[in-house]
Amino acid sequence: MTAGTFMPWRSATQYLPAVLGGALLFMIVLLDVELSSSGGAQQYYHLAEAFWHGKLYFLSDPFNNWSDTVAWAGRYYWPLGPFPAVLLMPLVAVVNFVHLPLNQGELHLCLVGVTYYLVFRLARLTGFAKVDSWWLSLALLSSAYLYVAIMPISYFMAHLVVVALWFAALVEYLGRKRYWLLGLLCGLALATRVPAGFGILFFLLDLLLDQATTLKLRLHRALELMAPFVALGLLLLLYNYARFGGLVEQGYTYQIHMVEAARRARDYGLFSLIHLPGNLYYLLLSVPTPVFRDGLSHVLKFPFIAPNPWGMSIFVTSPYLVYLFGFKYRSLTSRLALVSVAVMLLPILLYYGIGFWQFGYRYALDVMPLLFWLLMREYRLQHPGLSRGFRWLILFSVILNLYLLATYDYAIPI
Repeated sequence: MTAGTFMPWRSATQYLPAVLGGALLFMIVLLDVELSSSGGAQQYYHLAEAFWHGKLYFLSDPFNNWSDTVAWAGRYYWPLGPFPAVLLMPLVAVVNFVHLPLNQGELHLCLVGVTYYLVFRLARLTGFAKVDSWWLSLALLSSAYLYVAIMPISYFMAHLVVVALWFAALVEYLGRKRYWLLGLLCGLALATRVPAGFGILFFLLDLLLDQATTLKLRLHRALELMAPFVALGLLLLLYNYARFGGLVEQGYTYQIHMVEAARRARDYGLFSLIHLPGNLYYLLLSVPTPVFRDGLSHVLKFPFIAPNPWGMSIFVTSPYLVYLFGFKYRSLTSRLALVSVAVMLLPILLYYGIGFWQFGYRYALDVMPLLFWLLMREYRLQHPGLSRGFRWLILFSVILNLYLLATYDYAIPI
């Protein structure tokens, strides 16, 4: 091949990640709009309506069977964090005023679009070129995040909000580094999914161990960081107390489950070491399930494999994460990020609920932004840009996740 024919082809491939990312976003929009029209699992939308009426409990059944809600004192509550419902309150006000056929799917799509841009921005701030930053934005879409982005239901909206908040916090950390804003973003993450809020430890340790500044300045910044976080944490405690008469009771103890396996797992304890092996298995080791022609022969039929609805390893849905095993983590910042990821993961791994019905291990999305940035950071410290192998791995991730997504109907039932 001559240089004259090679260069146009090479130039055209520069647009490949942006084109693929745009195509995935377009697919997400189409599926999100179609699924939103069904109106199912809109608990956050109904909770936002209740907030407008000054109530903390549902005014009507959001799912036709009160599934996953909490029955308490003759009323039904939503155990998940309240912040997504607060985000939806302006939309609910508009809908009630002009009677538009909208629901939480609109916020769902906005969160996906904002997150896609934030990943690109974070990659640029980490030192990657534009084309590599588009590849990294594509990498996030081609992960467990993809299914969460497509399904406009309340269980998944909490993950979308947390991921967006954390990528926004990391962009702020590498940019203007306003500690009050970092504390606010982490506090909002706490008010959405509690384990995600624990990641504030990274910013706190990072500033306290910064020997380039005086102790007085570090303490001032720590106060600036923690003030909004603590304020939101106190509001969350009061929210719990107003509903269930306990500061730390979110309602998960009394949640109505339609899946027998979930009820039985909770009988072993809401949080317990007994849940650690199962969560570690689905986080790190679980793979897609084979599709057999019948239950006896073990002869495979098309599509041969399908997602395991109980969960799949993050290395299946995000195979590029294997690069994390090749880094030395010599810098203090990277080590603090690893410690913070471990702290965030601990309550998730001890929790009885694995995340069924899901694609991948969706609870890992709480730590995905920090883990994803750690991957970016360590890779950029050792390489000027993404290697061809890394890009091929991202492309493989896109193909694999789309294939598994298309075979979800073959997943083993409950």
